[in-house]
Amino acid sequence: MNPRCFFTVTVILTIIIANSIHSQNTYYVNGSDTTASDYNSGTSPDSAWKTIKRAGMYSVGAVAGDTVIVKPAVYRETLKPSNSGNATNGNITFRSEPQFGAKLIGIIPLDSIITEGAIWQLDTLWHQLDATLNNVWKIQLDSTKHGYVEAYRNTQRMPSFKSLDGGGFQLPLDGSYIYSKQVSAGKSFVSDSLNTLFVFLEDTVSSPNIYSWCITKNYGAWLKDKSFIKIQGFEIDSFAEVGILVQGCNHIVIEGNYSHHNGRTGIAINWSNSNIQISNNEVAYNGIGLGYSSGISVYRATSPSINVIGNVSHHNADFSNMHSDGNGFIFDVCADGGLNGGGILKNNIAFENQGSGIRIHRSKNCEIKNNTTFRNGSGELSPTEMDIGDEFSEISSDSSLVFDNIIVENNIFFVRPGGNAFNIRLQNYTNGNIISNYNDCYRNNADSTTTIFFVKVPLHTGSLNLREFQNLTETNTNSFVADPLFVNQLEGDFHLTSISPCINTGNPDMDDKDPDGTRNDIGAYYYHYPSGIVSDGNVPIRFSLYQNFPNPFNPTTKIRFSLAKTSLITLKIFDVLGREVTTLVDRELSAGEHSVIFNYYNLSSGVYICRLQAGQFVQQKKMELIK
Repeated sequence: MNPRCFFTVTVILTIIIANSIHSQNTYYVNGSDTTASDYNSGTSPDSAWKTIKRAGMYSVGAVAGDTVIVKPAVYRETLKPSNSGNATNGNITFRSEPQFGAKLIGIIPLDSIITEGAIWQLDTLWHQLDATLNNVWKIQLDSTKHGYVEAYRNTQRMPSFKSLDGGGFQLPLDGSYIYSKQVSAGKSFVSDSLNTLFVFLEDTVSSPNIYSWCITKNYGAWLKDKSFIKIQGFEIDSFAEVGILVQGCNHIVIEGNYSHHNGRTGIAINWSNSNIQISNNEVAYNGIGLGYSSGISVYRATSPSINVIGNVSHHNADFSNMHSDGNGFIFDVCADGGLNGGGILKNNIAFENQGSGIRIHRSKNCEIKNNTTFRNGSGELSPTEMDIGDEFSEISSDSSLVFDNIIVENNIFFVRPGGNAFNIRLQNYTNGNIISNYNDCYRNNADSTTTIFFVKVPLHTGSLNLREFQNLTETNTNSFVADPLFVNQLEGDFHLTSISPCINTGNPDMDDKDPDGTRNDIGAYYYHYPSGIVSDGNVPIRFSLYQNFPNPFNPTTKIRFSLAKTSLITLKIFDVLGREVTTLVDRELSAGEHSVIFNYYNLSSGVYICRLQAGQFVQQKKMELIK
């Protein structure tokens, strides 16, 4: 080969490779800094951008490999990146520093988006459509800023008008609906086509001018047809529909966020997504507006590479009382047209949700492993922790494909009084492969003779005890009914105590054993016998000091705490007069769940204060020593 030709090819390839790899940059956003501006470079804290929108712009925003650090402030905007990352340069990362410091809030003061000079007017069209709607008012919005579906009157949320199916869809003003059956006083509605906000007031209210008004943006973070994006550490509050919405994306990481009080769902993964990681998030109090709500929802996924791991979902609801809604977690219609939908649900916690703790609806290829659900179904006549099935859908062309390869293992299902730990409802389906075993299914004072299972299949309908459930379904042969003995379930601490029957009773053949190499425990948290300061390897989503156990104690007790990131911490004991008794920990510890044994024989009986400090975070608990 001609050496000159080889040199030419080498130079050309070097130039191509060099041009394809982007040098990674770090940008800063600081909404609370008066010197921040979207005209700044954004490349240092002193030249930060003012808005997250600036960081996500197509031509001048972050690109593959870049990190956007968002500093503490309230941001009344949607995180919606225009660019994607790639496999070569990596993710575009949007990260709040510190965690939860950056708050995305969906509530927008109405004065900031109405057209200049706009005034409230009674709407005659609504009155013509239905004479009972005689107090509907409207105000024109600025079309360049519009994107809202509901209103706040003073501080009270006014959910949108709903169609008859309860879905919360926006209604056309064309007379095709009987509005009197769908709206009631205290509702609101925004027309996308007219850029107009409509509110239906009580007859006793003469004018909306006596109130202050806000309207809400649809989504806190919205990823549509994007790839290689990471969203980390944000608090997301009071958006009209979804806190974080991922649609048609791949290679997405949603990690360590707190999404709450949104109209529908905390985190929603919709349509053909692949390689999605949803980990260590907290979703709570969602579903307070529109229907079709849950804590974390996976809907019509056509790839099984969706991992929902280590999340906490609690107090989510659905006030439209739609069947199957208000769940802690749901895989919904993830089996379309023979495609491989589904995903992994592991090490999650669901408690006090209005719907089921975990629901699998017309889906397949789902692994439900090492989760803990507690007292869900607060809005149901028959509360359920684990719900598999579709009671109402007719047999469809792909019915033979759904409910196939569903694995339910190593879970704790602790049901509220009168409810069921496990439901299977498959009367419209003749095929399906559900593998369920090594689960602890419990209700207060229940034993193996208690009917805490419900089955609705072609050959049987009714409640069953454990033995009957095992014989009928040929599953759960190694499952049992026993109190899991949580550390403090009333405070949401679902770690296992040392005498829990869930320790070392999970599937012994699984490859992913407990981090300490022992046989799998059952539930979201494994138990590791402590020696000094112990970390269990799980990365929590926030700092927390848990109540010591046992309490009262004599003379030994266990103190547990969680760190959201590596921190220099102190853990001290004080008496009731504020005098320091001892320092248990004073050093840097890694992120995770930690525990330490407090054993102090020389103390007298009384109340003591345990105080944890990690940076600006401080929390304390009372402990009682009784000798």
